[in-house]
Formats: sequence, structure tokens, C-alpha cells
Amino acid sequence: MKFVRIQMLALAVIMAVIPLAAGQKSSNGTAAADKADLIKLDKEWLDAARNHDRAFCARLWAPGFVEIIGHGVVLNREQLLDLISDKTRQGKPYVDDIHVANYYGDVAVVTDHTTLKGHDTGKKADLAGQYRVIRVYIKRNGKWRAIAACLNMMGSE
Repeated sequence: MKFVRIQMLALAVIMAVIPLAAGQKSSNGTAAADKADLIKLDKEWLDAARNHDRAFCARLWAPGFVEIIGHGVVLNREQLLDLISDKTRQGKPYVDDIHVANYYGDVAVVTDHTTLKGHDTGKKADLAGQYRVIRVYIKRNGKWRAIAACLNMMGSE
């Protein structure tokens, strides 16, 4: 019974703090400016993926960055940097409807709808599909860095 009370108290505290965090402005700018920066950054990320731009991704992805790619495979930052550099992968991502879903001061959750066209010639695999994507960013020293991402293939309806 005591455990249930502690859980309820913890839930109440979390529910009280979330609206306060959501209303915060970034310590380094306004929420509107940060939102515009995040949308631009999401587009630049996909441009870097199309162009095998390892250097851009190395700057964007914070140490400890992880991404869940198709079929639930979890890759760390170094594995993803190797993947982005692999020119046998000819996947060309195109993004629609970027949306800053949640904004908590110096942490932001961005979603988008990505269409991937292409193939992996090394593995003879088709990369084409429609994906719902979530990206999590943190702002440190005035710069947004990606800390996590997940791609989920959308089913056909």
C-alpha cells in the first residue's frame, strides 16, 4: 500500500512539472527561433544522409547518440557514421511535414514523415519505404545536438 502511495505521489509530481517545463524558453533564445532552427536542422540531416556527409553527422550527433533503424536494429553513433559513409547504400531520404512535437527548454522532440528511395548495392537490399521518424535533440552551448532517433516503417493502408 505504501508503494502505491509513493507511485501516486511520483506521478502527481511528474504531471505538475511537465507543463512548467513545456512553457520554458530556451536559455539561449526564444522557442520560436529554436523551432525554426530544429526544422532546418532536420532537413540538413537528411541532406547529409543523401550526400554521405559523415562530417556533418559527426558534428550533429552527440556522443552516446543512438538510432533505431528499420526492423528494430539499434545502432550507436560510430556504426551510423560508418553507415552514412557507405556509398554502396544509395538510399535517398526525402522529408515531409516536419513538426516540433514537444519542446522542453533545451530538449526537443521532432517528428517527420520521411520517404526513402533507393537500395543497398552491397547487401542487394531495397531501402524504399515510408517512415514515421522521431528525433530527440538537446541544446548545449547554444547548439542543438541529436541524442536519439527512431525510424518506424509505415504500413500500407
